[in-house]
Amino acid sequence: MSIAGNAYGPVPRVREFLGATSGRLLASDPGLNRLRYAIGVAASTAIAIGLILVLLRPAPQVVLLGASAAMISASQRFAATRLKRLGIIASLFVPAAFSLTVATLLSGFAIVADLAFLAVIFAALLAFGRPVYGQPAGTVAFMMFFFALFIRAKPPELPVLYLALVIALGTTAVVTVLATRTSTAPMIQHVRRSYRARLSQVLDAALRLVEQPRPDVRDARRVLRRVARLHEAALVIEAELDATGEGELAGLQRRILDSELAVERLAAEVGQVYKQRIPVEDRRPLAAQLHELRVWIDSGDPNAPDRLAAASVWLDVGTAGPARSTMWAIAEVVEAIERAREPFDAAAAPAEQPVSPARPAAEPAATPAKRTLSDRLTPTVRRAIQATVGCGLAILSGELLSEQRWYWAVITAFMVFVGTGSAGQTLVKGFRRVAGTLIGVVAGTVVASLLGGHLELAVVLAFVCIFAGFYALTLSYGLMVFFITVMLGMLYSLLGTFTPELLLLRLEETAIGAVSGMAAAVLVLPTTATAASREATAKLLEGIRDFLSDLAGVLVDAEALNLVDGARDIDTGLSELHKIAEPIVHRATLLRSRRSDARFTLALLDAAAYHVRSIAANAETAALAGDDGLALANVRMRDNLRLIADGLRADYGQPDQPVRKGASPSELIGAHRRERAGESEPAPMDERTTVLVDHLDRLDRTVTGLATPLGIRIE
Repeated sequence: MSIAGNAYGPVPRVREFLGATSGRLLASDPGLNRLRYAIGVAASTAIAIGLILVLLRPAPQVVLLGASAAMISASQRFAATRLKRLGIIASLFVPAAFSLTVATLLSGFAIVADLAFLAVIFAALLAFGRPVYGQPAGTVAFMMFFFALFIRAKPPELPVLYLALVIALGTTAVVTVLATRTSTAPMIQHVRRSYRARLSQVLDAALRLVEQPRPDVRDARRVLRRVARLHEAALVIEAELDATGEGELAGLQRRILDSELAVERLAAEVGQVYKQRIPVEDRRPLAAQLHELRVWIDSGDPNAPDRLAAASVWLDVGTAGPARSTMWAIAEVVEAIERAREPFDAAAAPAEQPVSPARPAAEPAATPAKRTLSDRLTPTVRRAIQATVGCGLAILSGELLSEQRWYWAVITAFMVFVGTGSAGQTLVKGFRRVAGTLIGVVAGTVVASLLGGHLELAVVLAFVCIFAGFYALTLSYGLMVFFITVMLGMLYSLLGTFTPELLLLRLEETAIGAVSGMAAAVLVLPTTATAASREATAKLLEGIRDFLSDLAGVLVDAEALNLVDGARDIDTGLSELHKIAEPIVHRATLLRSRRSDARFTLALLDAAAYHVRSIAANAETAALAGDDGLALANVRMRDNLRLIADGLRADYGQPDQPVRKGASPSELIGAHRRERAGESEPAPMDERTTVLVDHLDRLDRTVTGLATPLGIRIE
């Protein structure tokens, strides 16, 4: 038998490895967004360098500036149409040329140049507050001032530097056009493959938990982590679908939500099998079904095999209990996946989807009177002031260490404020930047030393580092800094100026910049992580309150509202809250009691978001038309949400009224239905509405439970 035909030979193993790697890539990068993003940045940089070398034949510093302009402009992310993207990229020439000109002309006047740099920093952070255009313009303005210092630009070089800017931005614009999707069909295929890979990972973890003779808590946590990643993938996929601007894809979004909820329920039932220590022999049918389900999902076959479809198999597992419930959950997953795999014709989908009308003006929140300067400033202005002070400290401290390379401290102080909203987030980001730089300095020194004299290898590795850095950006900021630091080692090696001491100086300047930024975040108009998380929690609760208002409109008043969009907005807000609360819940935090309360609150909010998704998936127009019981429960739940949100904004004060317990939504709805039926027995609710009311009960209990960790009275 040939090697190729041997199932245990090298060729099948290579194919298996490549298939597994492809599956992991698709699972970790829904829609291949990160891959396209990283390729776009690396390609823009490489093409810009090639064009500048061919067209201008300039000095190395001109090539460096053009490469940096291409890399920075290509790395800016913003949601816009293709034409608007081109306009935004073209308009970046203005802030880039302005900063480049100011930095170059003032290069001989150190103090004035430093003050001008601080003015650019302040204006750049202010620009971040403007939607779409603000952050790209602010980032490019800062980075061009920085790179003018880095290459030591001279006034006579300005014309050729302007040409390099034009080439770089033009290259980015062309690559952006080529990278923008023009058809939804390939995107839908990527979405399905990515989602299938995530589903398979969840089932792998569930199967391992069920198969293990003595499963431990690590196996159970693995299931929960992979369910969380499935949810993250669903959010990314739906954002990708929304970005197409085609409302007819809402049907596909609904299928994704249904399958996600079915898998979440399956994971919960598998968790009960673990908690109740079901004997191994009783778990064998579950393991067989989970294995069959995983194989079917990996196959992509639209029709489930007979073993999964036969009711006699998954019902024949003994008396009621976790094992039987898990079989039911597997059946629900099969049903949801079969629906999701039905042919989807966007052209045949409804042209218009329900759109929520403008809501009436919300009731004013019970915010305390603004007493301090920090209270009166908007978050954007506060952050701009903090960044300017931090960068000023970095300039002073960095120049004491090195009069030639002090700008490394400034870029660190600037970057720790990008994408952060509290002192805690700034501290975490500063630490990660220093850690990434430290490891990158070691790796960069080793690699640059090994590649000394190998020009081609150094160039290739530099672009590999650019690609890897931006591919890792959304996964780990520290990892991105690591790759960029290694790339700088390659750059200095290409320029013939590399020394280990130079990278060590970068590390020292980075540490100075991080400390300067952290000090400004903590001491100048600080916003604590606790305050930021309380405000984000209040906004999230207001989103749930608006969702309940829309729910009443759909179920009782038969209004055409899109509840799925509302549920996904809540998911997005919850994801943002997790990022804001990271400094509080991190294992390194010193305030353990506050960390415990924050983790409990986040767990309750995760549960609330799950119930909201389930309600949205099961809501049908006019399912409870004219039901006063639902209206009463809805009003009480919305009042409780408002009271909790007001309490969060009251600076740890108590709202005027306590959170009120009362009859559950199911009890109120049942009482109303019996009253309307009179002496006769009321007609039973359909299955979807029954599930909806059950999740509404659970949401009610979860909302009431939020009052305890937040210190709000319950009556």
